[in-house]
Amino acid sequence: MPYFTAQALRGVYLVGVTSTVLARAISYRVPRLGSLEAIHLAGADPFRAN
Repeated sequence: MPYFTAQALRGVYLVGVTSTVLARAISYRVPRLGSLEAIHLAGADPFRAN
């Protein structure tokens, strides 16, 4: 893999859309939050700094 590609992908994580992620996404009660945005946030939630 070329150096610039490796640098661009450093810190990128793949998260499976599991039933846990979907349940978390469904639990968000934010007006105007679309389903894809909710899934994105739910998948990123475990990586959030406390």
